[in-house]
Amino acid sequence: MANPPLPPNRYITTHDPSTGAAIFSSVFPESLKVDTLFDGKMQFIESYKTSSFPVTLTSETDIQELQARSNDPPGITYEKGGTVLRYCDWAPGFELGMHRHETMDYGIVISGQVELILDSGEVRTLRSGDCMVQRGTMHAWRNPSSTEWARVVFILQGCPPVKVAGKTMAEHIPM
Repeated sequence: MANPPLPPNRYITTHDPSTGAAIFSSVFPESLKVDTLFDGKMQFIESYKTSSFPVTLTSETDIQELQARSNDPPGITYEKGGTVLRYCDWAPGFELGMHRHETMDYGIVISGQVELILDSGEVRTLRSGDCMVQRGTMHAWRNPSSTEWARVVFILQGCPPVKVAGKTMAEHIPM
C-alpha cells in the first residue's frame, strides 16, 4: 500500500501593529499536526478553526482563540456557528461509515478519488478537482482505490440541525 500524503504547510497572515503592513504570523508553526485514526487508515489535519462566523480579526481575536484551544482534540467544529478548514486522507479501500454532522460542508478532492455514499443508496465518485456541498445529510465516504490514498479538503460551518417534514435530522457520529 502507498504511503499517506505528506501533511501540508499552513501560512497565516496578519498585520504589523506598528505599520499596518501585511506580514506572516509566527504564533503557530507552519507545519501541521496529523491526527491518525482507524488504525492508520485515515488522517485528520486541522488547518484552522474559528468559534464564530463572521470571524473577528481585530486584535488577533481569532488567533488568540485558536491558541487557547490548540490542545483540544480534533472535533467536527468548536461551536455550532464556527468554521473549520480540514484535510482528510483515506487509505486505499478504507470506508468511513454513515454519519451526519450539524454542519454545512464544502469539500474539494485534491488527490485520488472518493465515493460519497448517501443513506438513500445513491453514490457519486469524485475525482481530483471535483467538489461537493454536504448539507447535513447522512453519508459515508469510501476510497475505491486499491493502491492510492485520497485527500479531500473540507471547509465546514456549524449550523442548527436540519428539519425535514417536521423531523429533526440530528447529528449522528458513531465513530
